[in-house]
This record gives sequence, structure tokens and C-alpha cells, in this order.
Amino acid sequence: MELKQLQYFAASVECGSFKRAAEKLYTTQPNVSKTIKALENELQVRLLDRRAHGVVLTRAGEEVYRYTCAMMPYMDKIRAVAETAEKEAVL
Repeated sequence: MELKQLQYFAASVECGSFKRAAEKLYTTQPNVSKTIKALENELQVRLLDRRAHGVVLTRAGEEVYRYTCAMMPYMDKIRAVAETAEKEAVL
């Protein structure tokens, strides 16, 4: 599982569609769809129901989304640590 997969999943849920998530993430709709499909294959569970006008969370998707949202602030903190370490290495 990759952070990018979880980010794309969360964006799709928040935007309600792969197309709008792709716009938010500055990528393409097929790339978002493919990335989430890979996450679902790895977890061996369907996270989103694909509908004509967007996506809707499945029951399993609701739980994964809840954990994803709880984890995201920590990813920002990890990035901050890495940025600080990079600046200190330059000094």
C-alpha cells in the first residue's frame, strides 16, 4: 500500500468522483481510477461503488476512509521532519 493510493482514495471520496479528484490532484481520471483499483486489489475489497455520476463509499470503504483521514495529519508531520532534516544537512 502506498501513500499516493490513500491520498487518491481520500480525494475521490471528498470530491465525489474520480474526475473531480483528478482535477484536485493535477492528474488524469484514468490514473486516479487505476490507482484506486490497485489499492482495492491489494486489500482484496471494493472500497467505492462506481456510479454514472460519481463514486460512493462501500461499508469497507467507510472504515478505510476513517483510518485514512486519521493518518493524514501524521503524514504531514513526517514530511515536516524530513524537510527540517534536509535544511539542517545543508547547514
